[in-house]
Amino acid sequence: MKQMPSKTAQQSKSWLTLSLLELMKEKSFSDITITEIAEKAQLDRRTFYRHFHSKKIY
Repeated sequence: MKQMPSKTAQQSKSWLTLSLLELMKEKSFSDITITEIAEKAQLDRRTFYRHFHSKKIY
């Protein structure tokens, strides 16, 4: 059975996504770093990689 993500994990992912969207108001997607996204979300870079493999869009 697949385990549901915790509320904390869901919140972190949401903060990272919102941070990316905010940064995209200022600069292009390709110019934004993972570090910038994490810092804007006030999370560690490792947290980004817990939720996403990369910034790349498939």
